[in-house]
Amino acid sequence: MQCHTLPAAVGLLFGGFVMSAVSSQLPPSQLAELEEFVFRPDQFAKENIPRGLDPAEAARFLIAHLDHTAPLGPLRQAEKVIDFYDLNEVAAHLRGFLNKTEKDSADRQRSVTIARSVARSGAPADRAFAGVYFHYLLEKASANELAELASVLEALGPEAGVQPLRDTGKRRLDTASSADARTLRTLLSHTIPRLEQANSAKARVLAMQDRPRRIHAEINLYLGITPDYPEYLPAWSARRLRREAWADEPAQQTVRAANPQRAHEVAGLFRQAIAEVARDKDETEDIRASMRLTCLRAVDFFGGALAQPEHQELHQTKGGQYDVLSNY
Repeated sequence: MQCHTLPAAVGLLFGGFVMSAVSSQLPPSQLAELEEFVFRPDQFAKENIPRGLDPAEAARFLIAHLDHTAPLGPLRQAEKVIDFYDLNEVAAHLRGFLNKTEKDSADRQRSVTIARSVARSGAPADRAFAGVYFHYLLEKASANELAELASVLEALGPEAGVQPLRDTGKRRLDTASSADARTLRTLLSHTIPRLEQANSAKARVLAMQDRPRRIHAEINLYLGITPDYPEYLPAWSARRLRREAWADEPAQQTVRAANPQRAHEVAGLFRQAIAEVARDKDETEDIRASMRLTCLRAVDFFGGALAQPEHQELHQTKGGQYDVLSNY
């Protein structure tokens, strides 16, 4: 596909930022869509991540326009793009923003967002750095910030233990105000136990050495057939399934790498899931139909073949769907 750039003299102003339009080779329409999503999103479309972008070019754009002064809002929007496209390069870039210069709660919230993004999408060295920075933020955090920090542990996954967060929460509870005490009790009695159990479930999937069996388990989590910890595991399984297209084993799936053969393998297992869903009489007809569409979108996402009626079906339903593994 031919790529275009806007003229060098053109600049766009978003949210107080003057932004060069020549930092990426994205086509102008995609460049404008990405700029709008990150820097001035519609309040009703903040989750509508631009689809069909070239990952390397999206990474180049974000690296060019995100620096250590970037506000929290654009950082959180960028986090969604980094996660969806597995932008290791941007995670490494953001790592440089974590320099222990936080002065107040707003600064710490920014750092939590950055650390979470680095932990979720970074290469192993970046993730290790995010883990160390988590401990630094842990000692500085307020009660509300401790609850936010739990999301960094979720992003780090099974390799991150929850005990330091639990110990800090218990220690803070002894001297907390009534409002902070309620926050800390919720953290200790609900958030941390569920996070710990969800990370244990992740570890069990990652330990499966049989690749098709592991991918099948990840598909079941993604579809909600295995309904445990819906606040954590479906999104995690979508990331896992993307990474299954990079290399054979989880330990090798650390840096984004296009591999059509492995992607087609994942698409084929989603094809099998369509047949399994059709046979599942425990679900209602509407739920089976919804799961089937989710599987078809995933087949398309991973480059699998679709019949013409299936293509038409996906185009007809694209306006009302929010599947992660979807080109729509």
